[in-house]
Amino acid sequence: MIHKTADDIEHEVEQMAGQSREAIAALGHNNPPTDPLGAMTAHVEDLYTEAGNWCDGAEIETAEQAEAVDHLIDLFKEAIEECESVRDAQKKPHADKVKEIQESWYPLIGETQKITGKAIRAKKALLAVKSVWGRKQDAIRATEAQRLRDEAAAKAIEATQAARDAAGDLSATETAEELIREAQGALKAAHAAEKPSVKGMRDNWAIKGFAPWTDETGKIIEGRGALLRHYMRTAPDRLIDACLEMARQDVQQGKRSIPGLAIENERRAV
Repeated sequence: MIHKTADDIEHEVEQMAGQSREAIAALGHNNPPTDPLGAMTAHVEDLYTEAGNWCDGAEIETAEQAEAVDHLIDLFKEAIEECESVRDAQKKPHADKVKEIQESWYPLIGETQKITGKAIRAKKALLAVKSVWGRKQDAIRATEAQRLRDEAAAKAIEATQAARDAAGDLSATETAEELIREAQGALKAAHAAEKPSVKGMRDNWAIKGFAPWTDETGKIIEGRGALLRHYMRTAPDRLIDACLEMARQDVQQGKRSIPGLAIENERRAV
């Protein structure tokens, strides 16, 4: 920190305050600069240079120096607020246009709480119709696959018995080998029958709610409790992180006591 006299500090504070007022006033004048970003960049650079004089590792030694730092903080606050104001003003016409374009497409492809576009609505209806057909085909396919598995199992048993009976009989051995190939073919057909044949169908696993769970001792646990126990055992760090995030939000909203946590007030300069 550069050591300064009280007169130096007072002069410097007044000079920077004047520069700050001029820079900010220019942006709101009837003839604002054509490059507000450039104007504010130059202003912030000046403030930043001054901040470097105070943030050099040395400590504040006098009340006058503390007052100068407070004033410099205020100047940065004003600069930040003005930068945000000008930036938002520059963004607004574009944001309004983006919103206008977005809303113009809502009747076709909108998907909000208030509106569902025609294309989205029709697509969902068609998918629902297709799902009914797909489930029927799944049931037919499952029935056929089970029939072929049963057939393959019967052929495997027949082939095994034929192989046992064919010892020393060349012709019987050939017959047993043919039965084995037939059993393998039936099993392959069963696997093929299980594969979806309808275009556009796919598995879609989804959580539908909580369900009771039976633990290793046979005790039935309510769904929420079972879920918490599961993740406390398999992913405790992730569960704790989620709890801490909820706790941070509670503290920000005013809670000062949360079971299991030490909450302290750390005063900071603003």
